[in-house]
Amino acid sequence: PDNKTLFESRESVTHGTASKEVNVFTLPGLKLASATVGGTDKTNAVANGKLTVNLTSVTKGGTVEVVLTYESNMANVTVKAMYNGQPLQSYTTSLEKGITATINAPSVPGYTADPSIKTVKPGDDPTANTVTFTYTKDNGNVTVVVVDKDGNKELYRKDGGTVARDSNINLTGDAKAPTIEYYTTPTAPKSVTVNGTKVNDLTNYTYDGVGDIIVTYEYTRKTQDVTIIKKNVA
Repeated sequence: PDNKTLFESRESVTHGTASKEVNVFTLPGLKLASATVGGTDKTNAVANGKLTVNLTSVTKGGTVEVVLTYESNMANVTVKAMYNGQPLQSYTTSLEKGITATINAPSVPGYTADPSIKTVKPGDDPTANTVTFTYTKDNGNVTVVVVDKDGNKELYRKDGGTVARDSNINLTGDAKAPTIEYYTTPTAPKSVTVNGTKVNDLTNYTYDGVGDIIVTYEYTRKTQDVTIIKKNVA
């Protein structure tokens, strides 16, 4: 491929032999670019790994030069690890065109690819030379947000723990409504969203491993009636 001689061989035949069959080798990572016999292009005459060389015009003691020229048959294949539309990592590897290869999903701590194995048959089209693996989180992060019912002002937010993929979202432990002085603790959240989408039926919902979980609790400030008694002072 870079004008270097890959191999060279010499064979003798008896004078008067009409033709000689030459092996056209298949080389890993390379493909035949051209075949010439005595300087004449015979590329199209190659069939099934053989090239028949006509010797009828060769004089006794004469030689015929057969030149096989090869070029690279490799393609760059990009392997991508994606989560929720964003790249986790990627790398590029060189694979032979036309040969089906098996690609294993890259290992990414805290994430799982499904499927974990794909195949690719590299070619000349760059878009076909990309293998994309889609990942989900093993555990989704929960954030607890506390808002004031009067004006919906956010009072504070805190870490609400995690939820394992393929599990229900249980509002216990760090995810339950916290106790706040001067406010009434709600018995249920105002909303639960996953990856920005509201979950309407929390009981039957299973976390799919995509996106963060936001649990919003709405608090009402405690009030107390105060009676003011006005007295006349003599």
